[in-house]
Amino acid sequence: KDFVNPLSTAGLRDQFAKHGIGEERIIFENRDTANQYLTYHKIDIALDPFPLTGGTTTFDTLWMGVPVVSLLGRTYRERLSATILVNGGFKDDITNTVDAYIARVLELAGDVPALNERRMSQRAKMQASVLMDEPRFVALFAKSLRGMWHNWCKQQEPQGLIATEPIKPGDDVLISVNNKRITLPHALAWLGRLRARAAAETAEAAAKADSVTGQMKALAMAIISVCPEDTAANAAMTGKWGQVYNL
Repeated sequence: KDFVNPLSTAGLRDQFAKHGIGEERIIFENRDTANQYLTYHKIDIALDPFPLTGGTTTFDTLWMGVPVVSLLGRTYRERLSATILVNGGFKDDITNTVDAYIARVLELAGDVPALNERRMSQRAKMQASVLMDEPRFVALFAKSLRGMWHNWCKQQEPQGLIATEPIKPGDDVLISVNNKRITLPHALAWLGRLRARAAAETAEAAAKADSVTGQMKALAMAIISVCPEDTAANAAMTGKWGQVYNL
């Protein structure tokens, strides 16, 4: 918004006036991304908006040493700042009622030396928190992605492939291909033979080659359903199987 133009801020000024806050006590500033972080030096305490709280702004404000007082809501969007404050070690700045919100702001404003000490030490506290533990975040994020991949693999059912090769007595049954059960080593060997057939096809037999490639992908999906990390099966699914076999 244009906070320099009085016409743009008239409504806000009127709302403040109804609560006994004169115009001389209000400073409106336009957003200036070139000097965004310098603006935080002018702020002593940040009042988190509600019901929709801050997100990135809450991170930025804390990083610049400014306390953020937040009102806890019920939905995700009403609790985003609270999540940041808890994980940053600033849970005392989370309130449950409007009265508690006001009381916390007055408490912080009433002790200027403590507020100054907070400004000087808050960044270090934030750096030491889980908010900025990048290796931990990456590990958890990777684990979540891998879990989603595994769940997806378990839900897949290969179609259009008929197992025509015999299963040896005593083999462990691991996967199902078109309602026929075969072992994982057997499936991997079968995938290798299909790869060899596809590599041997000539340009004139493109249709047949496509058929073989389709069988490879169906078989690969079955393998991945029980062994999501298998290199050959993943390569077949992405169309890069030739690289795995050095073709």
